[in-house]
Amino acid sequence: MKTAKCPVISTRLALVLMTVFSCCLLVLLGRNSRREDNGAWINSQSYLGSRFQWTAGLWSRTGGAVGADRDNSGGILLIPDDQQLETLNEQQLATLYWKYVNTIQGLCRNQTRLGSFKDGGKEICIDNEFIPKKPCLVYSFGSNFQFDFELAVINAFGCDVHTFDPSMNLSQKGKTVPSNVHFQLKGLDGLDHLSPKGWELRTLDTIMKELDHQYRTIDILKIDIDGPEWTALPQMFKTGTLQRAKQLSIEVHYGPMNPGMPNWGGVSSRDQLKVLRGLYNEGFRIFMRERNLYSLGPFESDYNNQYTNVNELSLVNLKYKKS
Repeated sequence: MKTAKCPVISTRLALVLMTVFSCCLLVLLGRNSRREDNGAWINSQSYLGSRFQWTAGLWSRTGGAVGADRDNSGGILLIPDDQQLETLNEQQLATLYWKYVNTIQGLCRNQTRLGSFKDGGKEICIDNEFIPKKPCLVYSFGSNFQFDFELAVINAFGCDVHTFDPSMNLSQKGKTVPSNVHFQLKGLDGLDHLSPKGWELRTLDTIMKELDHQYRTIDILKIDIDGPEWTALPQMFKTGTLQRAKQLSIEVHYGPMNPGMPNWGGVSSRDQLKVLRGLYNEGFRIFMRERNLYSLGPFESDYNNQYTNVNELSLVNLKYKKS
């Protein structure tokens, strides 16, 4: 008498079906979690209202409905429009800033560091379309007698380098400007004026006209000016001067200098984020960022209760076209 095998087949089939079902469920959950992490804006009260954690290199949420504006072409986190920004409190604005400056927006396959590996050196892109080629021009705003970046540019590419810093005391003993660097005691701002300290501040287009560079390409625009970037950049957007730059290396100073102190550059956190959004709209994409660990801002609960509110950003201009 033969033993019936149907129950055995049914058991095996049930195990296979359960395994397939479990795999499908995991895939669906994974897709849902990615949509939740990368999705569109939800209402302002829920946006950034929960705590984030860093898990396996991806932002994930631990509670509440969360969303973010992202570029349809590649899932890049974007800074939202003015109406959405107005609904966010300072903590949410800081979280948005932190996520944004830690988002790589574009690819540079070949990068190099020019200058010191400590403060003063900058990361630039040397892909073929962005590498400085003679006759190349570099503007460097902010120096404090650190010329390692400028000298590295000259040695590597033979560029014409102009450095600007109104705060330097050229009569200071032991402090000199390299002979192959063009130096001016001028600073960068959103309008031409004298500062309360008597410093001569100029817009980028004014400086370019004074040097007869208004039709030149700026191969590298370096800005490290401790706050006035927030007023200088909007003026560049308005005049179109920034489109003459192929790449930008900038240290951005977000929020207040220290708790209870005024914001960097006297510009609100919300307006600082609008400037970062303006850079994106101008075609500039972050390909590298470096945290300044000596400048920390407080968080109420997220990111180990602090974040770096001063960060180095290196960007390439995807809209650059030589005129």
